[in-house]
Amino acid sequence: MNNKNSSLKMGLLDNGAHSLKRGYEVWNEWKKNEDGWLLKESIIWVHHGIELLLKQLLVQNNEFLVFQDVNKAVERLGMLRNKPGMDNAGVLDLFDHDDKVMSVGFKNLIERVSITLSIDELSTKSDLRDQIDQLTKFRNKIVHFSIELDVVEVSELISDILDPLLCMLSREVSCDHFKKVTILEIRKVAQPVQEYLKHIRSEIVSNALAATEKAICTDKKAGIVHQVLGSGLSVTLVSYLEKVKNLDSFRTKPIFIITDRIAIADQIYHQISNSLNVLLYKSEYAARLSDELNNKNAHIVIAIEQKLMRDGFLFNDDCLLVGFNTYSIKNRLEECFPKSTRILFTSTPIVKDQEFFGELIQGYDLLHAIQDEVLKPIHILRIEHTSDEAYFLGSNFHFARCNQLAERIVEHFESKVNQKALIVVDTIDHARHILDQVLSLRPKWGADGYECIQKVSYMENTDVARNRLKLFLDANSSLSMLVGTGSYFKGFDSSLVSSVYITCPISLQLRYRLANLVSRSNAFEQRGEIVDFVGLDWNL
Repeated sequence: MNNKNSSLKMGLLDNGAHSLKRGYEVWNEWKKNEDGWLLKESIIWVHHGIELLLKQLLVQNNEFLVFQDVNKAVERLGMLRNKPGMDNAGVLDLFDHDDKVMSVGFKNLIERVSITLSIDELSTKSDLRDQIDQLTKFRNKIVHFSIELDVVEVSELISDILDPLLCMLSREVSCDHFKKVTILEIRKVAQPVQEYLKHIRSEIVSNALAATEKAICTDKKAGIVHQVLGSGLSVTLVSYLEKVKNLDSFRTKPIFIITDRIAIADQIYHQISNSLNVLLYKSEYAARLSDELNNKNAHIVIAIEQKLMRDGFLFNDDCLLVGFNTYSIKNRLEECFPKSTRILFTSTPIVKDQEFFGELIQGYDLLHAIQDEVLKPIHILRIEHTSDEAYFLGSNFHFARCNQLAERIVEHFESKVNQKALIVVDTIDHARHILDQVLSLRPKWGADGYECIQKVSYMENTDVARNRLKLFLDANSSLSMLVGTGSYFKGFDSSLVSSVYITCPISLQLRYRLANLVSRSNAFEQRGEIVDFVGLDWNL
């Protein structure tokens, strides 16, 4: 051990957090291979973490409470301070310099925390108290005797303790870093990704509800929920709606969900209708929507933003306006819903959204999702070229060099396994040209029934476009590459896409969207990839 690492100093809070985290790390290892020794170790670590963190609650309230005999501790501290060089000795220095004081035993510790700090979760016969007492029995037997464990019972006990314990600690511990960072680290270790996401979404919903209630009495701007694609934004929305419709303020008032795409409106409609028992209506037309509202046949209304604005829709009563992945024009939405309380759920927040909806309520962004292994890492492959070799300059398409561009795309695409990919272009004319160039290199990719690449556009026949998209979204279909404009892909969503080829300048908003898209790929690749032929800033 070198001089740098010759000592270890760890505070009470850090020590307890480390033990609790280690306990759940070992517990997850046990779940994978069912080695009984790991379950034993998990019990000891988890219990030790609980003990130290309960002592932390006492210490931050009154340091003397951590001693078994408080009066004796006061007396011994006075004696310690009379020793040379110990004038400023603190309460916890007693453990280092006086072997006649003892910390409070666990049985008295939990009782002292419960009564002194008035923590209901630790009161006698509460669920968490019963669970901790049971864990204490297992721990004592392990430490002092031989033991026979029902592994299923013990594993479920360790699992059941986690949520109520962390909720109590997040409220009672006074350290912000512990609340904002350490607790999330423990959750990530202890819970599978989907369970961890449930907690994240639950926290977001609670904060969104609080912001909504506050906005009713202030400026009507509840704020913005930012949740990255692939983390269940629509699930969060449904959970929020379930709770907000029971608030007194909105029990008898309509809730409008506004989006800017029919496909998204359909998705939300089906998700709400399958999850909530509410009066629900979806309309693309303002006139029909007005009739429904006049007849009071709908409590939650899903509508397309542009069509309401185009038809001059006006709802002049109190309501809740919920934007969902919509790119709103502030003044026009205010004209449609002048008295609304509003909130936005989005995967791609932009600054101008704050003018209408308010500040960020809570975010779960791309970086956090990648760090939590909810999403895959992203690799940006920049294709270097000199200025005179550029494929695109603004809107000027260099047709002469399009063949070279197509060659690079084909080469990269063929280096991957079972992938789906998007090629982002400036205009539909450019899409046609790139499609032709790719097919000239790989004629078989255009064979009837075995098409590998197609262009997509809003100007195409609706049924043709829908069938083409359906094929692309089929993991077993040969159609593996779509060529289209940024405006088309702005609302595109699929977990199949693992590569995106950028051949023209695109907005920051679309960069967020495409980076998020490849990061949630379920292809065999270990990471999503963006191939940039332009030289954009991907520091998102």
